[in-house]
Amino acid sequence: MAIKIVARRHRDFIDRMLRYSQQQGSNVDGFLENANANPRCFLAIEIENSGSSKHMLGNIANASIIGSVGVVIPFNHQKASLCKRIKKYVAFATRVGKIKPIFGNILILDKEDFLRALDENRR
Repeated sequence: MAIKIVARRHRDFIDRMLRYSQQQGSNVDGFLENANANPRCFLAIEIENSGSSKHMLGNIANASIIGSVGVVIPFNHQKASLCKRIKKYVAFATRVGKIKPIFGNILILDKEDFLRALDENRR
């Protein structure tokens, strides 16, 4: 519960990251409802350059489990595409009842957008 309060204090920053992530149909309040309620840290950031989908899935899970908000920054466009496909597959598996909801606290941003969100947060 305390982490959700911290997340709300930084609502504008999360809102910018959410917009830059181009996550369809999401709003900041809905996203914050999915924040990890028992994290080790506020933001868990994974710079993604794994060799396989299996390792990438593990890195996404790691960011989701460790942070109230998980941020995955793919190393290049190919990795970004794969990250987004993994997240869409997990959303599909959740929607059809194969798994319980996971990764609702994950944002996938390229490095330029993440840095832009950080820079705007300083103003």
